[in-house]
Amino acid sequence: MDLNRNLADFYINDGIIEPKVAEEALERAKLNRTRFDEEIIKMGAVDEVLAKRYLAGFFGLPFLEFNVLTIDLDSSSKIPLSYIKDNRIFPISLTDTLTVAIDNPSSFQEALNTRHFYHLPVKVGMITVEQMDKAIVYLENKKKRTRALQDFRNDKQQVEDVDDDLKIVNAPAVQLTDSILKEAVSMLASDIHFEPFEKEVRIRHRIDGVLIESNSISKNIYQSVLARYKIMSNMNIAERRVPQDGKIRLEIDNIDYDFRVSTIPTIYGEKIVIRIFENSTKLLGLGLLGNEKKQIEAIENIISKPYGIILVTGPTGSGKSTTLYTFLRELNKGAVNITTVEDPVENVIEGINQVQVNPKANLTFSTALRSILRQDPNIIMIGEIRDEETAQMAIRAAITGHLVLATLHTNDAIGTLDRLVDMGVPAYLVHDALIGAIAQRLVRKLCPHCKKKHKATPSEMELLGITEEKTIYEHNGCNQCNFTGYLGRTAVFEILTIDEEIRTLLSKQRIPTIQLKKILKDKGMMFLEDSCRNYVLEGVTSIDEFNTIF
Repeated sequence: MDLNRNLADFYINDGIIEPKVAEEALERAKLNRTRFDEEIIKMGAVDEVLAKRYLAGFFGLPFLEFNVLTIDLDSSSKIPLSYIKDNRIFPISLTDTLTVAIDNPSSFQEALNTRHFYHLPVKVGMITVEQMDKAIVYLENKKKRTRALQDFRNDKQQVEDVDDDLKIVNAPAVQLTDSILKEAVSMLASDIHFEPFEKEVRIRHRIDGVLIESNSISKNIYQSVLARYKIMSNMNIAERRVPQDGKIRLEIDNIDYDFRVSTIPTIYGEKIVIRIFENSTKLLGLGLLGNEKKQIEAIENIISKPYGIILVTGPTGSGKSTTLYTFLRELNKGAVNITTVEDPVENVIEGINQVQVNPKANLTFSTALRSILRQDPNIIMIGEIRDEETAQMAIRAAITGHLVLATLHTNDAIGTLDRLVDMGVPAYLVHDALIGAIAQRLVRKLCPHCKKKHKATPSEMELLGITEEKTIYEHNGCNQCNFTGYLGRTAVFEILTIDEEIRTLLSKQRIPTIQLKKILKDKGMMFLEDSCRNYVLEGVTSIDEFNTIF
């Protein structure tokens, strides 16, 4: 019996996949001359983490879940980078044993051979292909940064003054700026902050919503870094007195990324913040947006409507765009015409017409929307409703037979009603057009490797609204989560569904927000606090995170 058949039986016996799916994967593996687990990942039958976990078990290896931030760089100091890349092995930690990760069982012997570099026993474990890619990128860019900084120190002419406002950068600056961007991607950072102070410039990364200090560079080097980023993002490098915005597009490991660059003058120089967007169709399914089955069903019901407007609200960085793109993915069927107007286009989705706002060419949300309505659309997505004209047009498009998706800045879902009225849209039009509003926040998830149980205290029980003793979890800290106690984030939702009963009620009289919340709660609506409270009780997040957000 061959390896693929053995693997298939292993997955079937553990109930991971159905026999019918296994047979299809076996046929594909035979045709493509690949391994069985690779095919079930491509088919979407099993996610890569689960597939690799079982592959590791099949070969009697541990599955290693590690964070690039906690990689011991000393463990790779004696091993050539070419050996690591060519054989796809990665040294993770170095104690009295060298721990080496692989993403393919065929690399097992090459991993064992690393014992010759340190003359220590080697422990081999399995990781995913994505983790291996990010680890190699992280290490490669750490080494590039080290070399670039050394070149700066050795090269007295690394920044050549042309006049008081213009700097020309050389090869070390190019290497350093590129390595910083690639390193941030491998760290899964959402933002990079360059903060100039009196003697040095601090670099921090926002990971899982929290800023983590990376390192610092001298102010002399920073001038080259600043100039390089300004050139890359088409800014005026001679202008230092006013804020500027720009964008960089860069391909990293065959994936396109957009980096939104913003500068602002401070007392010690210009500060840069770079926001990172993966420009691909790697999106969540509806079932992965949250854990509440009732809320997922409510979302499915709302987006299935043929016309009306659905608003997604929340602060900057709360995942509104991800939610909208998830909806578009679900709605992207061959029989509908979907057009979006965005600023910027964060994800490119095949089969959808996406328009990029360009204020310099007078292509704003409102002007683009006016033209889109002449393009026979079924579904329209508006990146953000910012002004009265856009709000008016969006509402009227919803009333005249289009399904409109948009974001709006309010604190909660109910606030969308008053916000649209405040923007100048007549209340009766709002009540007729709005079919649903979704407010959301992102909360940090407790690290599953180190979270600790404890009995809820009386004050915690009061906060959670429970009367019986309950076991909840708190953050601790380990290598896996960079000693923060948290690993990843998830969204909590508040979903307002405007059914006929609520629409009729709203059309008769203006209902105070407190009274409306009570009516909706009696109808079973879950508010943001309720969703987050459930996550605390389920051990997904901590009560500290609940307190931070609410």
